[in-house]
Amino acid sequence: MDVTAAVRAVALWVALNLVILLVLSLAVVLPDGAFAAPRPGPRSAVGPALHQLFLGAEGGLGVVIGAVLRIHRLPESTVGRGYAFRDLGAGLECMRAVMQAGIKPLVVRLYDPEDAAFNGYDLDAGECLLVVATAGPAEVATAEAKAVKNMAGEARDLGEEPWRRWQQHRFDLSAERLKSFLEPAGSYLDTIELAAPWTVLPELHTRVKTAIGVGGMALCHFSHAYEQGCCAYFSFGGSGDNEGEARAAYERAWEGAMSAALELGATISHHHGVGQARARWVADEMGGWMRVWRSGREAIDPHAIMNRRAVGGTP
Repeated sequence: MDVTAAVRAVALWVALNLVILLVLSLAVVLPDGAFAAPRPGPRSAVGPALHQLFLGAEGGLGVVIGAVLRIHRLPESTVGRGYAFRDLGAGLECMRAVMQAGIKPLVVRLYDPEDAAFNGYDLDAGECLLVVATAGPAEVATAEAKAVKNMAGEARDLGEEPWRRWQQHRFDLSAERLKSFLEPAGSYLDTIELAAPWTVLPELHTRVKTAIGVGGMALCHFSHAYEQGCCAYFSFGGSGDNEGEARAAYERAWEGAMSAALELGATISHHHGVGQARARWVADEMGGWMRVWRSGREAIDPHAIMNRRAVGGTP
């Protein structure tokens, strides 16, 4: 499997965020059999960084057979805590302040009330949970943790327990656990991850939660933060009396989420990529860049031997 083309999210280290940000260069076999070797150096100004065309191309341009990645030392020290905020807006404002202050948290995740409860955190009604960890040399991690505490303001300091719980249970939302949600006939379950600027995220959260809530389960957490905004990761599920009803509800959830993202200027995928679920909305987001993509694909693969469904394409 071409994992770099799929661009999977890294579990830790907000400063790195995604595999795509770790890639220095690629080794690629082109559709005509030509080999493109990795480029030299930690950075090159000799032409565009053409290897980036293949990141997220979903196998539409060639076969990635190797990658040169950045590596980073493990931190000497980590300081993790949890904070309970009175509402989502206050939690998002703290995340924004942390990122725009130049702090590079190891982890920063904000759970809305439903997602916090689903993950076993005991909060007051309506509260959101921020799990945040700073890392580096001991003095740096401690100083940044103190700065984060100051930015949290009136939020309740929950101590280290939420951070320890996150470390122990962050992979619990696994296929085995989710099977129970899919056991009744006519059940569905899925995730949708979007991304938007800080100013858009509260309304995006409201509109997407409304859209995906038709089935009964609608959760959201915010992660992969940048100075400009972050990822909003939604999980949703439900069931119908029969497969037809379930499929209709599932499709309405996707339609509502994609429409809300496009209308608000959010991206319809932060790191999962396009696949088939988002294919019909790709051109709406890419606009004129869709012509660039199609022209580039036709030039590199004139005989259409690669994945023609890639990035909203057709067979």
